[in-house]
Amino acid sequence: MDQVDLALGATTAVAKVAQVVVPRPLPGPLSYLVPDELEPKVREGSLVQVPFRSRVIEGFVVGFTTQADPSLRGVELKEILSVPFDRPVFSTTDLEFFNWIGDYYQLPIGEVFNSAFPRAIFKQPKRAKKPKPEDESDAKPATAPAAPAVDVELTSDQAAALASITRSISAREFRSFLLYGVTGSGKTEVYIRAARAVVDQGRTALILVPEIALTPQLRKRFEDRFDNQVAVLHSGLTEKTRREFWWDILRGRRKVVVGARSALFAPLVDIGLIVVDEEHEPSYKQEDRLRYSARDLALVRARQHRAAAILGSATPSIETFYAAERGKHQLLALKTRPAARPMPRIEVVDLRQEYKDALRGSKDSKLILGRKMREELADTLIRKEQSMVFVNRKGFSSFVLCGSCGEVPKCLNCSVSLTYYQRARQMRCHYCALTLPAIEQCPKCQAYDIKLMGMGTELVEDEVRRLFPSARIERLDAETADTIKKIEAVLDRFRRGEIDILVGTQMLAKGHDFPNVTLVAVVLADLNLHLPDFRAGERTFQLLAQVSGRAGRGDKPGRVVLQTMLPDHYVIQAAAKQDYAEFYRAEIEFRQQFGYPPFSRMAQLEFRDLKEDRARDQAERARQLLDHLDPDAKGFSYLGPAAASIARIANQYRWQILVRSEKSSALNAVIKTLRKEGVRFIDVDPVTTL
Repeated sequence: MDQVDLALGATTAVAKVAQVVVPRPLPGPLSYLVPDELEPKVREGSLVQVPFRSRVIEGFVVGFTTQADPSLRGVELKEILSVPFDRPVFSTTDLEFFNWIGDYYQLPIGEVFNSAFPRAIFKQPKRAKKPKPEDESDAKPATAPAAPAVDVELTSDQAAALASITRSISAREFRSFLLYGVTGSGKTEVYIRAARAVVDQGRTALILVPEIALTPQLRKRFEDRFDNQVAVLHSGLTEKTRREFWWDILRGRRKVVVGARSALFAPLVDIGLIVVDEEHEPSYKQEDRLRYSARDLALVRARQHRAAAILGSATPSIETFYAAERGKHQLLALKTRPAARPMPRIEVVDLRQEYKDALRGSKDSKLILGRKMREELADTLIRKEQSMVFVNRKGFSSFVLCGSCGEVPKCLNCSVSLTYYQRARQMRCHYCALTLPAIEQCPKCQAYDIKLMGMGTELVEDEVRRLFPSARIERLDAETADTIKKIEAVLDRFRRGEIDILVGTQMLAKGHDFPNVTLVAVVLADLNLHLPDFRAGERTFQLLAQVSGRAGRGDKPGRVVLQTMLPDHYVIQAAAKQDYAEFYRAEIEFRQQFGYPPFSRMAQLEFRDLKEDRARDQAERARQLLDHLDPDAKGFSYLGPAAASIARIANQYRWQILVRSEKSSALNAVIKTLRKEGVRFIDVDPVTTL
């Protein structure tokens, strides 16, 4: 660009300046000169290398100005050093998306870019190729040959739902749908056919799943229909595989992306469909750095691309179903399973009575599996069918206790008891991973009276093995399967019928389809109901409904046994009747009475420090600031400050304040002020208040 210097009558060049976002928590982009030799390559969306302090780092070009900009007068600018790639790595629409995220969560744009762009992509592959399974950390173990893809006959509900979705796709307009279907009702088939309609238009589709463990199963179903057009993105991939998939997507070679939360940022162009499967799952919420909800941001991205968005669940979140009732999402219901398969029969067992009976008539007072559960497991083995035994707690015992003085060994870094693992002879913290040897003598009173309290998957597995010594039994939890490869190996053996009884945690509950599973046994159904979180009832209902839905998905009818100490609780009763509507009516009344979402929006402030008094002082200063903002006039309220339910994690003491408002604008204004005042840890729309 040229500028005429009137005083000298000469023409002087005005240097081009790029606005560059670096993946650091800075308030805005930095300015760098664009060298003449790089100008043809530097475009909005380009990845560039720039000097930053004493280092060379990557940055992203988000706009341009010139040195004549008044804000740059007197500023000595450094130059862009290189442009690694010939093409931009994000589009104008992507930039709008990133800016929206930064504004909503009131975070520096650099934090958004840091989450959106994994470092693995910075090295461009020499040539794009389909990754080999052995290159992947989620490589599929040897499996039975895949059945050829066939078009399944849709139920009338599926056909009606698909028709509504494809009308939106054909019109190229944004519309969001709540695909509310009972477990096993065929939601995935609707996803696949909607994706086919999009790909046939020349557009792309994004399919989000809540857990990495679910990606191999869903990936296979999509690959059966879309072959090598499918890419997978999640944090469990090797850097090489992730990089190759990422660049294939950017180049347009992969039209369908299947992945966990981070796949939300896949560099897709012209998106026509975004699916959020099991939309109720809390794992869609990122819990560190940029604390975003992939479910909520999926709707934002779909709107920007004029795409159809499908939120799928048999147990929708209260907020999502409430939004559908109010017309924000179009409700599409799948009321039955294909081929008229019945829903499983659920029986609630009152553990209070089971314990009384056991204590009166049995030598074994440490009852884990009640009489009904033992009988059903035995019958299932006789019929050569498969069972799942579910307990939502890892380890052998929940904690260790001294029978003489009552001492409970606690984590040295966190304010929680240690979980006992019998086979490893260890006590472990599930928050900071501290591991200590198991004890035989009380460290406080020196007594040799150590008792194991509570239960976990390891104890339940041992009990099942004791009761059924000839059965093929395995356990699936974070200890036995700590990688995607191990998880899929266990699930694949179960799918092939090589395991009779699979004991596990919530890994069993989500999205799996095993036709020969006819029994699901829930050892303690009310375990999560006691958590000090307003969503405890919702989480419990969802978990019970989802794990129960694993039974009877083939041609054989399913049964579920729920053991509980609270058989009359409304959550247990609704889960037993598989009645989401009944649960929703009770839960929405509770939420409205106490002003919880969806009747308000919330932000949780957290204050951490190695010293408890400093964490408490930070919280107190924030409280004073909130009072100064005049909550009544500004339309918000707050609770606290108070020590968190788990007061210390990894040697950091934690204090919290919960801010609520019925108006999004009021809450956003408060968050903006808090950020400016230096409050670091703000969880906007938290999924847990623990």
